Formats: sequence, structure tokens, C-alpha cells
Amino acid sequence: MPLPTSAFPSLPVLLAAACLTAAGPARADSAAALCELLPRGGSQPTAVRACVFSQRQGFIGIQLAGGQRHDFSPQDSGPGRFTDAQGQPVLRQASLGKRGQQFRLADGRTLRVLWGSGPLKTTLALQGIRFTLASANQGSQNTLLVAPAGLTIDNSPQRQEIDGTVSSAEVADLDGDGSPELYVGITSAGSGSAGSLLGWAVNKRKSLSGVFLPPLDPASPQAQGYQGHDSFQVEGRHLVQRFPVYKPGDANASPSGGVRALYHRLVPGEAGWLLQLDKSIDSQKP
Repeated sequence: MPLPTSAFPSLPVLLAAACLTAAGPARADSAAALCELLPRGGSQPTAVRACVFSQRQGFIGIQLAGGQRHDFSPQDSGPGRFTDAQGQPVLRQASLGKRGQQFRLADGRTLRVLWGSGPLKTTLALQGIRFTLASANQGSQNTLLVAPAGLTIDNSPQRQEIDGTVSSAEVADLDGDGSPELYVGITSAGSGSAGSLLGWAVNKRKSLSGVFLPPLDPASPQAQGYQGHDSFQVEGRHLVQRFPVYKPGDANASPSGGVRALYHRLVPGEAGWLLQLDKSIDSQKP
């Protein structure tokens, strides 16, 4: 049975990639979707990311925007029971019904796969602060509305015009000050699918300030081979920007220079907060 269509319908490249990389000769049913990650014991997600769900003969693959992938193999011990790529148990839960599927991962976190054709609307929470994000998320121009809750002084909504669509959002506390930040990844329309980042930091649980990621300096070593296709995600105390590296003569769909990861730390700026480059790591494709 064909799977439902996307909650993030603007990512056909991800959908095509999932169809091409499905294991085995049989064709997998694939659908673009929206994936939410909930912490162990948590009731609200800390991250949301565009994803592609595929299923073939009981085997499930979930490809997240940014490169992370989950592969689940069915087990004979009962329906809804799987193992992940490391052989650890994964349980499919039935609480979402027709809205999607939900999996309890081996580390206790919950991965939700939600499908539908409606606009983006989700709430992320960390350290008692909530952010509700809403966007039509269709076409090349959109408006993103971010409504905070739980701040002691100013919970005014933040309205931002964006060039493209939201492809990821995540809350974190990169500087460990007990007040979270919100990071929103934007993917532009077009073959280059250039990425950009919007960010807000909570100031001592009172109000919000902007977080600024400086653009790549075209003359810097980090920009060599850059042609877009960025993704953003939190890893530990870093905000990581990843993109494929192109060599001279590479076609847009066939970068051959591996993947570059730029690790940024959150530091105070003159009028808000700044994501400062800490290190750059190049790696070859697996």
C-alpha cells in the first residue's frame, strides 16, 4: 500500500534519494514525512526534522535530513518488535493511529514519524521553555512564526520571513547556562538547496535574543567546494553544519569530495549571540 504524502512536501530530493537507496531488488514504499524526537521519559519533542520513511517486506528505513538514518529489522518475537543496525531492540508503538508511526529506541528516546499534507506546526520544549513553530512551509517564500512560552518577562511571538522552507528545528543548551536555544534550519528552493539558520537564545529565562551564524567566507578553506545542500543539527555542545564537497567538474547531483562538518560553539556577541567556528572536519562518504 502506498504510504501517505509529506508533512514537509518541499523535499523531493530526499524522497528520491530514499527510493534509490532502498535495500534489495524489491522496490520500497517511501514517503516524505516529519520526524520528531522525544527524550527519554519526555512528553514533548526536543527536535523535529524532515525525513523519509521507507518500508519493504517488513524492513523499515527512516532517513533524516542531515544524514542520520535509522534501519529497523523485524523480529519473530512478536508484532511491532525490531532491532536496529546495532542489534538493539526497538518497539513500534500504536498510539499515533493513522497520524503516523512511533518507535521506542534502544536508548529510551521516542522517534515519531508523522505524515500528512498540512502546514508545519510543532512544539519543542526544553528546561521548562516551549517554542511553538508554525509555517505554511510550501513554495519558495514562507513566514515562520515562533511563539515562546514559559519566559518570565517577554513571551512575544517572533515573526520571520524565510527564503525557502523549514527543514529542521531543535532546542538545546549549547552553553550550559540553564536556558535553552532554538535552532531552525531553512532550505532554499532550487537545485542548490542552500541552507541557512535562524536561532533564538533565552536570556536567563526572561526573554529572547537572536543567534547569528556568520556566512561562509568565500575565500576561507571551509568554503572550498561548497555548493549548498546544507543541514544543521546539534551534537553535544556544538551546532554542526554539514554539506557535500564538490570537486571541479562535479554535477550538482554527484558531489565527489566527501562531506564537510563545521562545528560551532555559542558565544556572546555584541548584540545577541554568535555561533563561532570551533573546528572543521572533512570525511569521505561511507
